[in-house]
Amino acid sequence: MSEHTGASNKEYDLVSVLYHALSGADSCEKYIRDSHDDAQLSEFLSETRQQYQSIAENARHLLKRRI
Repeated sequence: MSEHTGASNKEYDLVSVLYHALSGADSCEKYIRDSHDDAQLSEFLSETRQQYQSIAENARHLLKRRI
């Protein structure tokens, strides 16, 4: 990957995980609004969003240490 982007495979992979975690959290937020009449689904989506947010936060910290 580095020959095409200037980033190592590890950096690229970490940025990709961060992007997808943020995207997942954003998607869950939209789905939560759609599930307003289903408490069980809303709770599941909220928990899932929190997991994505945690993954994104961990990826940000790791990325900061590596760049």
